[in-house]
Amino acid sequence: MQIYLVGGAVRDQLLGLAVKDRDWVVVGADADDLLQRGFQAVGKDFPVFLHPDTHEEYAVKAFEHGAHVFIEKPIADTVIGAQRVIDAANTASKKLVVGYILRHHPSWMRFIE
Repeated sequence: MQIYLVGGAVRDQLLGLAVKDRDWVVVGADADDLLQRGFQAVGKDFPVFLHPDTHEEYAVKAFEHGAHVFIEKPIADTVIGAQRVIDAANTASKKLVVGYILRHHPSWMRFIE
């Protein structure tokens, strides 16, 4: 498991300001691992953002723990996996938002010109 300090704390450090808020990203662990190690869940409505390589696995876990999920496409590697994510969202009565920002990214816009 690797833990990284991110967000405003990093910005504040770079600018020489007093760090007020500390946000962390944990890689190499799932929600159950974190809970077993004493991490505290922020709340059921805190959104979980997922990396493409772990969409299905982490999205289903997030729904099982009562979180809404924002997920970049693809939802999963297979149609069956995508349906599993959708079913988990419906079972948990939580929101599944699928993002697709590439068409708005400046580098993509230049590429397709």
